[in-house]
Amino acid sequence: MYMNEAFDSICFTGSIVSQSARFVYLCLCKHADNTNQTCFPSLNRIAQIVGKSISTIMRAMRELCKYGAVERTPRFKKDGGQTSNLYKAQHIQLVFRNEKIDLS
Repeated sequence: MYMNEAFDSICFTGSIVSQSARFVYLCLCKHADNTNQTCFPSLNRIAQIVGKSISTIMRAMRELCKYGAVERTPRFKKDGGQTSNLYKAQHIQLVFRNEKIDLS
């Protein structure tokens, strides 16, 4: 039920997040683990699925993080190089165009 509430709050018509952010959120939900709502797709993979440029995906990720819909944690390889980020859907409160909805 948690993911359904989070999904509805982001993708509901009237949400303040952009259409690109909605598509990115849908992609993250598709990849998310059912137990803790985490996933780690690369930006290239998300761009390929969503059909947008990497710069658009990065903007959408910043937007989702800004509103608290997604928590982004950098991941690193043993040699110190960065690999894909870990993403986690969060309980959030979004303001819709004419109403405030609390999903906590």
